[in-house]
Amino acid sequence: MNLLTAMRVFDRVCLLGSLSAAARDLNMSTTAVSRTIKELEEDLGVRLINRTTRRLSVTEAGRDYAPRARSLLDEISELQDSTRGLHKETRGLIRVSCSNVLGHTRITKLVPKFLEENPLTTIEFDLTARYVVGIVEEGYDVAIVSAARPIPL
Repeated sequence: MNLLTAMRVFDRVCLLGSLSAAARDLNMSTTAVSRTIKELEEDLGVRLINRTTRRLSVTEAGRDYAPRARSLLDEISELQDSTRGLHKETRGLIRVSCSNVLGHTRITKLVPKFLEENPLTTIEFDLTARYVVGIVEEGYDVAIVSAARPIPL
């Protein structure tokens, strides 16, 4: 049983007041919703919903569980949304290594426009005479090289 899915199913059943309405809302079968609730109840060791063929009622344990489950689901949703939001725009420090000549003649001319388009970004340049840098070992995000011959990998 996936606890998060079970909590979502239980929340929908409580909110909509029926297994079939929750099933339609979640794009699940009524049987799958019922089975999920049953697995959640077995995991908790307590009945959350009394159900008959015609109606259901939330038990006392279910009434205690529902608002706390809703709170957790809201927190998870907020976490997901805020984390997704981090990737909507470029932000943070970008560490760049490139040759002195290439940096001064080409790359630095591109930086102002990039920073204007990405105001939450800062760029740290390491202008070097070295032909090869250890991108991962030295903590660079980007290494820009200009080579007349292929770079060995």
